[in-house]
Amino acid sequence: MMQFVIVFFCMFSLDFLWPFYMRACERSAPARAGLWALALLVASSMTTISYTRDPWMVIPAGLGAFCGTWLSLLWKKRA
Repeated sequence: MMQFVIVFFCMFSLDFLWPFYMRACERSAPARAGLWALALLVASSMTTISYTRDPWMVIPAGLGAFCGTWLSLLWKKRA
């Protein structure tokens, strides 16, 4: 039952955080969007952590989410 509650609130937080991420992307704010991407990854990984054999892989995934968003918005600004 506790896992159900955790998954519910993690998915709730994803739906809550998503618009902030989109707004930061629209405003071409790379650092802010990267941080929102990191928050989205952490919230989504909490829902799947029980299926992951190596939870430490969340760290590079979070860094990848941040850097990918950062670089895509820097590219968008340049274009």
